[in-house]
Amino acid sequence: SGLYVIIFGHALGTRIRFDFNNVEYIHFIIPGLTMMAVINQSYANSSSSIMQAKYLKFIEDYLIAPVSGFELSMSFIIGAILRGVINGVLIVITCALLTGFTIDNYMLSLFLLVVVSCAFGAIGVIVGIIAKTWDSVGVLGTFVFMPLSMLGGVFWSIDMLPESWRFVTLLNPLYWMINGL
Repeated sequence: SGLYVIIFGHALGTRIRFDFNNVEYIHFIIPGLTMMAVINQSYANSSSSIMQAKYLKFIEDYLIAPVSGFELSMSFIIGAILRGVINGVLIVITCALLTGFTIDNYMLSLFLLVVVSCAFGAIGVIVGIIAKTWDSVGVLGTFVFMPLSMLGGVFWSIDMLPESWRFVTLLNPLYWMINGL
């Protein structure tokens, strides 16, 4: 995220003619970069933890523990929430120090980070259970989450898109997560 801020924010941001509600371009991209990292980190935490347990053959230890499937799933989801939220908070703090970025509503921002981390942590649990190989775990992040986040208005306002693409973007759930933050 720091590289994105430096490359897109500082290097290209001064050359891009961008006027979106009197917000500097570098400050415009920070919520999208934060949410992109939160999504990737929370998904990766739960899916890779389960996949690693299957690969290294200690999944049986989880399965024989005296806890329900719900409790076991929630433990992976809570781990994903912690990783996602900590990542998001650190990115926002780093960007605040580098660029002077500020947050208007801390509680709403934290709520969004927790909810998005929970959702993608849960998706990671499902994928981790279903996946047979490490490539299966990476497919969703590479071919679904990354393109949807790029089309979700991380680097540009949807007002800059043609009307047809604007409609497609409004159907993108990651757009609403990024826009919410």
